Amino acid sequence: MRVVFVSYEVFPFAKVGGLADVAGTLPKYLEKQGVEVFIVMPKHRLVEKNAEKFDYDLKKVASDISASYVKTSEKFDIYESTLPGSNVKTYFVANEYYFSADDVYAGPDLGEQSIFFSAATLDLVKHLDLKPDVIHVNDWQTALIPVYLKTFTGTIRTSPKPQQFSPYTTLVIRVCSIQSTFLSLVSQITYFPSMVLSFMVS
Repeated sequence: MRVVFVSYEVFPFAKVGGLADVAGTLPKYLEKQGVEVFIVMPKHRLVEKNAEKFDYDLKKVASDISASYVKTSEKFDIYESTLPGSNVKTYFVANEYYFSADDVYAGPDLGEQSIFFSAATLDLVKHLDLKPDVIHVNDWQTALIPVYLKTFTGTIRTSPKPQQFSPYTTLVIRVCSIQSTFLSLVSQITYFPSMVLSFMVS
């Protein structure tokens, strides 16, 4: 089984709270169970700052990739590392406009950053040909990934004619009191049809 584990923070690359601890531990456990795991997260400024402290390397593996499902001229690069203490490949979505703040949850607009990151993650998965069986997303910053998949690729395993890229998805929300609502922004900068947007408010 191949799993792509998507999180906005992962220890030791960048940590704010408990999510980073889970995201830095669960992939190691899955690897020990024989699961092939890949992590995807933003390349926060803190990622480079922590490289020497936690003894990991960062290598650029792709440049100038467009995010397919959002209305933006911003592109992203892909960096690669290995989760310390494991063989888990970790990939970073790098974009100076969205992810250059010192604070993981700072920047020009966290809602817009999350919309961009969720879209870029799927382009990263396709560009690197990861072919996951499952995409495991964590908290609201990544919650649009299953919606992008279902809306724009028609890929859900229960569909009568699943396409080639048809992973299962699972969303884990750890603290329900910490959420965000930015429907107007979603409607402005994504290509979601009105029918999908209506479900988001129902």
